[in-house]
Amino acid sequence: MQLSYKWKILIVALLSTFPELLLTTLSNIALPTILTDFNEPLDKAQFITSAFMLALAISGALAAYLSTKFGIKRVILAGESVMLITLVLCGLAWNINALIVFRIIQGLASGFLLPIAMLMIFSSAAKEEQGKMMSGFGVSQVLAPSIGLALGGYLVEALNWRWCFYVNIPMVLLALFFTMKWVEDTPHDSGLYLDKKGLVLASIGLSTLLIAFSYASSWGWEDTRIIVLFTLSVISIGLLVMVESREQMPLLDLQVFKFKNYILGSIVMMFCVLVMYSLMLLLPLFLQNLQGISSTRSGLILVPMALCTAIGSIIGGLCYDRIGARIPIIIGALIVAGSLWQFTRLDIDTASSSIMLITSIAGIGTGLAIMPATTGVLGALPGQLTNQGSTINRVLYSVFGAMGSAIFASLLSSNIDTNLAILTQTVTLDSAATLQALSSSQVLMQQAGLSLQAAYQYGLYILYQQVALEASILSFNKIFVISTIIVFIVIIPALFFTNHAGKKEEAAMPH
Repeated sequence: MQLSYKWKILIVALLSTFPELLLTTLSNIALPTILTDFNEPLDKAQFITSAFMLALAISGALAAYLSTKFGIKRVILAGESVMLITLVLCGLAWNINALIVFRIIQGLASGFLLPIAMLMIFSSAAKEEQGKMMSGFGVSQVLAPSIGLALGGYLVEALNWRWCFYVNIPMVLLALFFTMKWVEDTPHDSGLYLDKKGLVLASIGLSTLLIAFSYASSWGWEDTRIIVLFTLSVISIGLLVMVESREQMPLLDLQVFKFKNYILGSIVMMFCVLVMYSLMLLLPLFLQNLQGISSTRSGLILVPMALCTAIGSIIGGLCYDRIGARIPIIIGALIVAGSLWQFTRLDIDTASSSIMLITSIAGIGTGLAIMPATTGVLGALPGQLTNQGSTINRVLYSVFGAMGSAIFASLLSSNIDTNLAILTQTVTLDSAATLQALSSSQVLMQQAGLSLQAAYQYGLYILYQQVALEASILSFNKIFVISTIIVFIVIIPALFFTNHAGKKEEAAMPH
């Protein structure tokens, strides 16, 4: 059976972007082992992640320029080739500095692949099929992180961290093969002008913003370095807006924000990304740190959520083609909100099966909401701005992904400290409940052979651990309340979405 061009493009897009999405999770899981192997301090871990994210953001901002100047096929082949080389080099890295350099090059190579892949899919399909095609592409974006959680733990435990890079090589080779065989090149302008001012300002603004969000939870939001980084970011992005609005051929064409659906869809996407990252951050922490589950098993618990998100994405894409974005976004948001509310009663004794069920339902709602929003963002734009819209969409995704991780990590940490201080004041040594708990543990420890004083000290330690555990559980519950509120906010912009389902437009890509 002969595949049509749109399906060939979808396969190429999936193969070329899946390794980067998978590798992000794989490398994060492998970082502790990498640092131990190279005998490096813990703060190096955050630097490796931040450097890669910066490279992704800067490269993503260049996507529209590169695809217009050199043509889509050449740019994708170049990105895939460099990705292949850096996968091998990262696996062979002899020290932490070499690994950092190779990861930065990898980020620069893969950062523009995702927006260009979205552009190819969107442009190769007829208007009434764009939702279906984008939902197929969205499957990889939601499956990759969860597969990485499970696969990363296994690779690190069964083999070694270097296989987190090697495992992606076959897929990149397939991507190169099918790109050369199937993708038709697009018209390109070799003399295209590069907006150097925009590139410099975007690089400074995005890099300082991402670094600030990455380190805010560990340094503290009031830290002078964080304040300076945010100030530089605001100034640079402000200047970028001024420069790009006057530039005839801007690096980032801000005209996309003249379209109502693009703004509304971007808001929906940003809030959805915040919630997705809250789940990806909070649940593994709860499972591993509070329930004592291994990283591999916690990853497996979250895999059904990824599968259900993929299913929800497919349903959301089909709904978009028939009824537009508004209704599936609202229904999806309500499903997610209802699921997250169940986590506001999360406890140390909550069964893994219950967590899997709730996250699976949340996954369906997330896919149902985010896929119509993603498709609606690009569908709102005329053909000549689709490339720019995809590029800016990628930049926003990177920024809000980093923002979500930083905000929720900081909120969780501060809430644990606050709750611990409150509970410590209420659990006093003269209360009947405290004395009873101390007495019971003291008797048990003496029976185990400890002296009276040692048993008493151990009882105090156990009591503090119980208080700290309760403070952590209350903090997780509160964060999920905040996440639920954020999801409800998604409904507001969705109400104003203008539906354009079913309208036909001529595709911009060759068939």
